[in-house]
Amino acid sequence: MIPHLTVGLGLALGTAADARPAAPQTPDTILVARKSRKLSTDPADKQWAKAAPMDVMLFRQRTVSLMDIDANEVLAKVGPRKATVRAMYSSEAVAVWVSWPDDTKDELNLDDGTYGDAIAFSLPVVFGEGVALPYLGMGDIDHPVVIASKRANRHAVQERQFIAAGFGSLQPIDINTEMSLTYDDEAKAWTAVFIRPLVDQNLNLEGAVHVPFSLATWDGSDLERGGYKSVMRWHALQLAPEETDAAYAAALRWGEDGREIGDAAHGKELAGQLCIACHHFDDKTIAAPGIAPNLSSIGGQASASYIRDSILDPSLVVVRNPNANRHYNKSGEKDRLGGYSPNPMYQWYTKTEDGGYQSKMPKYGHLSESDVDDIVAYLKSTGQAAPAATQPPATEAAP
Repeated sequence: MIPHLTVGLGLALGTAADARPAAPQTPDTILVARKSRKLSTDPADKQWAKAAPMDVMLFRQRTVSLMDIDANEVLAKVGPRKATVRAMYSSEAVAVWVSWPDDTKDELNLDDGTYGDAIAFSLPVVFGEGVALPYLGMGDIDHPVVIASKRANRHAVQERQFIAAGFGSLQPIDINTEMSLTYDDEAKAWTAVFIRPLVDQNLNLEGAVHVPFSLATWDGSDLERGGYKSVMRWHALQLAPEETDAAYAAALRWGEDGREIGDAAHGKELAGQLCIACHHFDDKTIAAPGIAPNLSSIGGQASASYIRDSILDPSLVVVRNPNANRHYNKSGEKDRLGGYSPNPMYQWYTKTEDGGYQSKMPKYGHLSESDVDDIVAYLKSTGQAAPAATQPPATEAAP
């Protein structure tokens, strides 16, 4: 049983008249949505009790560093967070209900500098069998995402929607998405609901069976804002009473169904040989910080298939640098304003002759399938718990 669902809003869900609480699903990455003619942003609406709950974990994104010493100290100590998700859909819209424990209700307050608790709901613009999942940090160059977010704000209602293709690419969009964010003082928990249309100018979910989705939460008490947040790796909504897209479902579940992927100990040895020159992970910090994405917590943030694809074909998902100008080439010539140009060593990709983007990371297609699985098994084991208090925060973005 989920402790924080036994009181407050959760109790209302479990005991509402004429509502039969749905049995929790077995651990999975695919959440079966319940079809309903009525979709409500009221988190205690009895219809939500009929939708099967799924427990998910959100992992601290320790990959983007802010110029905030206090926040960095907190960042190095906080571990994974748990949430419960339910989903419903109608002929016109899809709805997601999310509840997560939080000991303090933090509302954005410009008067005293308090950061507000918040949540974001993300969907890829293009998805399906053979299509790579986007980078969780607001998508990537070839895989944009649409994002709906709501923040607790003492001064005003703060609801925002964006389309994005990586760091620094947020573009506001206007979609008729309904949102609610409610704090239960007794349960010490937030509950959010998002209801968005199946079809709009940016996204078409009509006829889709499995729709990847991700969540992110911010805790104001931990000084979280911007890139400081906890993220859920890609899961999927099943918008059909019966699974009819078995191949895509299998691809989404690969490495996430509890079965052993490979030999993590051997994978650690291989990573120490192949990845140490550019990446930081575990206790391997030989490479210059920022020369490549930091992998210290990649296991909690990324799906197994995402990690596998990044090894075999790094250019499937090309991630924008979080700040390409943070490293300068001080040995080069200055521009007309006296500024140094960005150091190309810290640029994670190059442009091709046809205007495309190519990752600087080499392909490791020469590795055997078992070796790749072993590396994935090792990297999936990282970032699953709170980092050691003495470990410095990462300063780069995950791939």
